[in-house]
Amino acid sequence: MRTGAAAAVAVAVAALVAGWRRPAATSEATRRAPRPGRRRSRAARRRRRGRDAAVAADPRDHREPAGPADPGATITIALEAEPATLDPLIGADAVTQRITMGDVYEGLLGPGPRLGDAPVPRLADRVTVGDAGRTWTLHLRDGVRWHDGAPLTGDDVRFTIDAARAQASWLAGDLEDLAAVDVDGATVVLRFTTARPDRAAALARLPILSRRAFAGVDLATPGALAEAAASRAPVGTGPLRFVAWRGGDAIELARWDRYWGAPAGAARIVYRLTADRAHALRLLAGGGVDVVVQLPRDEADRFAADHPGVGRFGYRMPAFLAAILNTRRAALAGDDTRRALIALLDRDGVARALLGTHAITGPFADGDPGVDPSVAAVPFDRALAARLLGDARPTVDVLVPAGSTVMARVADIWASDARGLATLRVVTVPFADMIARLRAGDFDVALTSMSTGPDVDLWSRLSSAAPAEEAWTGLADPELDRLLAAARAEPDPARRAELRRGIHRRLAARLPIAFIAPDVRVGLARRDVGGVAGSPEGAPRGRAVAGEGEVSCGAVAVARAVARVVVTAVVTFVLAATLAELAPGLAAERAARAAGALPPDDANAAAARAAAIDHAARIHDLRGAAPARIARATWGLLRLDLGRSWRDRRAVTAISATPRRRPRRWRRWRWRWRWSSAASPAGPRRWRGRAPAASRSASPPRRRRRCHRRGWRCC
Repeated sequence: MRTGAAAAVAVAVAALVAGWRRPAATSEATRRAPRPGRRRSRAARRRRRGRDAAVAADPRDHREPAGPADPGATITIALEAEPATLDPLIGADAVTQRITMGDVYEGLLGPGPRLGDAPVPRLADRVTVGDAGRTWTLHLRDGVRWHDGAPLTGDDVRFTIDAARAQASWLAGDLEDLAAVDVDGATVVLRFTTARPDRAAALARLPILSRRAFAGVDLATPGALAEAAASRAPVGTGPLRFVAWRGGDAIELARWDRYWGAPAGAARIVYRLTADRAHALRLLAGGGVDVVVQLPRDEADRFAADHPGVGRFGYRMPAFLAAILNTRRAALAGDDTRRALIALLDRDGVARALLGTHAITGPFADGDPGVDPSVAAVPFDRALAARLLGDARPTVDVLVPAGSTVMARVADIWASDARGLATLRVVTVPFADMIARLRAGDFDVALTSMSTGPDVDLWSRLSSAAPAEEAWTGLADPELDRLLAAARAEPDPARRAELRRGIHRRLAARLPIAFIAPDVRVGLARRDVGGVAGSPEGAPRGRAVAGEGEVSCGAVAVARAVARVVVTAVVTFVLAATLAELAPGLAAERAARAAGALPPDDANAAAARAAAIDHAARIHDLRGAAPARIARATWGLLRLDLGRSWRDRRAVTAISATPRRRPRRWRRWRWRWRWSSAASPAGPRRWRGRAPAASRSASPPRRRRRCHRRGWRCC
């Protein structure tokens, strides 16, 4: 029986080791955060160092496959949300930009090879800047053709600029000071009224559209560009051409063989829509997708550790998680109300527990010269919120994009911490619907991720003079507008950094956005897929040819899990069996002495002791030394022999094979006899249980009572 107990302990420990995961977080951020002053384990510190190194590493450090690229490969990328449009001129969301910009559409300039590098020529092979930065002459590249076969012309550039200004594009603010567009064949001259230091970055953000693909679209009609057929079936100049958009399922792109630059490494790119992040990871483990993006780094670390066929990569563009407050709403128009709502959100706890980072106070990345260290964050303080709200108890809706587990948890934490002072109703909407409601101003509070960096134009997001479809907060603040306009036009880096610090201080005073934490996300890709770290030259280069003997990541994960369970079970069994086998030999003699079987001074004590030990050995199978007994028990376990029962004195397998006896239906009712005060000369005294032998004759007779269920006399 000891062998069976040891086996049960081993199986239980192995199951815990194999299936343990960090428990799901509760509704409050403080319960998610690690306890203060508690030292992390060695494994936790190792994981922390690995995560920090992964975040600090350059995305190009992603290890490329050693084998040659497969020109006919198909790469499937998990898509966390379905976009509203495939036109990057009007779709500012990250999903639309990720699918189209650089792969389907291109700009006159393109991003540099590293984050923060100056833009490089793309569709324009030569750029000349004159008139103190107010005149830009761009010479279009020869041999560039649209995916429908038509050549790229200067009229396409003019049409794109007219569409951006007429259709209230999110890039219209970059062109507000454009005075004239002169086209002479393959030469385009842009004349601006002011010189701006971020002009090259603005031209790199502007995708060039095909005038032929949008023929017949009336640009004077609001929303005409979004309703055009080319917004769902784009025609671009990039290395990948559009093939199909199956709503609710997938978006498919294919290699454009007439591309002017280096061709795409993969023959096809399929963006597969997934229900949520867990579904995407299951598909990645089973080979259903090759790349998954937008993952919290803790989850990516655990998955990569369990699946050696999967590697982790980083992003080029930093971002931050924020709550956008619509100041157009009456409930959110006051600064005190917004400050009170932000004081009800434990941003420090959320940043530590959910993202493993720190809270932020502004829209600038760490190390940006625009960060003002003197700006203090609004503390998490219910008393402060109660003073600011007074008798008001606002009710607001918090929009959360469907499929985002992190944002859903943040919203739940916020609603839980605000209970009693404000009512926050969490509303989950599809990503496309959320973008549409943000552009229309039909929301109270929205949780989203926003990009940051030196090339991001804050004026289009925060200025009241920017298009309402892009300035989602709706805040009208003259001082903030002045700082934003001055910062985008200031050529001196030092002066511009000072203006950005002023923007930081003004945002902390007015609080149109609750800045939560850096949105540190990573991606996972199969090891045989290259180019996934975000090359500015276009699409991933394709899957390498798999060598002989390679095992899929799903099979490797199963093999590792089985090996871990087996090794843990064996080690635990040996330890448990050792303790179980060494104890009875010493306990037999102690038990015999306690029972009086071995009188201390009897001449036959030695013989009696030997007889008792021999009897215990026959019961407990203590033959031989301890290592021999452990080896014998291990061999018995492999033969499914669980030893002998201490109680029944026979094999456990024989006991388990014996038919179970039917339970008794009759039980004797024991009358609980009680002494009275008169029956005891010592005074009032009560006795529960069986009466003493001397007074049993005086006890009342036994009685039976009927069972309340089936009428049997039991209980």
